[in-house]
Amino acid sequence: MFFPSSIGAFGPLTPPEDTPQDTIQHPTTMYGVTKVSGELLCGYYHMAMSLAPQDIAAEIGRHSPGLTIDYRIDPVRQAIAESWPRHMDDSAARAEWGWDPQYDLSSMAKDMLDQLSRLKGTT
Repeated sequence: MFFPSSIGAFGPLTPPEDTPQDTIQHPTTMYGVTKVSGELLCGYYHMAMSLAPQDIAAEIGRHSPGLTIDYRIDPVRQAIAESWPRHMDDSAARAEWGWDPQYDLSSMAKDMLDQLSRLKGTT
């Protein structure tokens, strides 16, 4: 999954010159807010589900036999991804508010394919 950022993710508190890679993001537009929240959600799902592209491709293939998915690993982005945590400890969420995830890779792939089929009118 690729979720590109944009200049809209920043705001007036962001240093305007030589803006560092890791910096303040307090956007003042709805577009900027949705960009930042989308980036945070992507990061969360990456860490929480610990999915590699080949895992996703294999699961989609279980639901769509014969499907092939090709991708190229970008070494710069891969190095960034490898610096992130591999798995999130959700024990506090489970204990404090009863978090009990029901949506695993298999159900995610099935739901995604069902929704795409519905949108294409092929169900």
